[in-house]
Amino acid sequence: MRFHLHRGAVFGLAAFAILFSLSAQDVTGKIEQAIGDLQNSSSDVRRRATVVLLESAPGARQAIPALTAALADSSRDVRLNAAEAIGIMGLDAASAVPALIEAVKRSDRSGNAQVMAAWALAQVGPTAKEAVPALIELLSSHEQPTARREAALTLAAIGPDAVAALPALNTALADENGFVRVAAATALCKVGQDTSGIPRIVEALKDQAIVGTRVAADALAQIGPAARGTVPALTDALGEALTQLGDGVE
Repeated sequence: MRFHLHRGAVFGLAAFAILFSLSAQDVTGKIEQAIGDLQNSSSDVRRRATVVLLESAPGARQAIPALTAALADSSRDVRLNAAEAIGIMGLDAASAVPALIEAVKRSDRSGNAQVMAAWALAQVGPTAKEAVPALIELLSSHEQPTARREAALTLAAIGPDAVAALPALNTALADENGFVRVAAATALCKVGQDTSGIPRIVEALKDQAIVGTRVAADALAQIGPAARGTVPALTDALGEALTQLGDGVE
């Protein structure tokens, strides 16, 4: 059987192919321009370049070397955006691990750039095991709870290769911040199959003021079968949350 395309349809397909090709060339050109702009002396130009690359990720893999270098930039915003773009590229950006480790170590009073560097390491997963000492330090000493929490979550992502972090994670179960405690409890299970922190998550399920039901429930889901004993508490907490939601609608 033969199929005949209308001449207009053929022209339409050809036009679409040309437009698609031009669009791809335009994107490539923007990425190459942004890579070049990362060398600019103006921190604002460099920041805008990282925004372009961040918006282009994960399709900007050719920018990984330039983004890796940008992790040492003098501008916190440049470092933050570079780390996020690298994280989006995941395993393809494994070569950036050493630079991400240095970014985690670099003192950042707000903690934002360090948090993003730790998050990017989590996207690389177990291959980021060399980051464990830096993450232990971040978890143990950073003044910002967001940085301590991200350190614990990244250790959880690294898994059993982060066994050296178990003492610090146990200590973090007593952190003043509930999000850090829940993250540490999760990491203990993922790193050392240690369920001793699960009561901290159950506590958070029962008291929404600690982290909220969703965060605690997500932590139990991440732990998996080892948290099966928490099903009654989880059911009660979710039931209460649904009841409150219904009351709010009325």
